[in-house]
Amino acid sequence: MPLRLRLIALVGLVLLVSLACGSLLVAWHEAKSVRTELATAIDVGAQTVRNGIDGLVRVTDRQEELRRLVATFNGNRHVRVALLDRHGDAMAWSALSSPTHVVPA
Repeated sequence: MPLRLRLIALVGLVLLVSLACGSLLVAWHEAKSVRTELATAIDVGAQTVRNGIDGLVRVTDRQEELRRLVATFNGNRHVRVALLDRHGDAMAWSALSSPTHVVPA
């Protein structure tokens, strides 16, 4: 194999390895970012529910207050909340936000 061809192959190999390492690094970083964002959204949602339940002591119509608490999650991107009765049937539920951009075909 001529020296010129070996040098071109070596440069190409280095470029491919660099591309693969960069792609893996980007994928790892993005996965970490998504995990962080979802964990934060769940923590904020849990704290909101805890605060709402703590406030039930001062309310006379608790069921309506719980429905209002569930409605505060309408439009959330990551957290959906449901109010269940004793049998596990949903009495009220929040709606996730709808996407602002249409997914391409």
